[in-house]
Amino acid sequence: MDGRFQHFYTLEEHAEHIAQIRARFGSKFIEGYGVPLENGKAPYWADDKVVNRAINIKNISEDDDIETDVYEIQGS
Repeated sequence: MDGRFQHFYTLEEHAEHIAQIRARFGSKFIEGYGVPLENGKAPYWADDKVVNRAINIKNISEDDDIETDVYEIQGS
């Protein structure tokens, strides 16, 4: 393990990390996760090979606080 995720033990911790990266750097590729969906859609510039459809960021507000909700999707 390269240490990148060593402090993340739950889905909530991963979600908070992804939200922080998105808030700080905008919509882009996130190392280890790919490009998350934004409000259910892939960014116009993203190649489908790097889009991670399992992660969906819903932008609710642009304030300084970050709140995350995590939902586990059951496979079919």
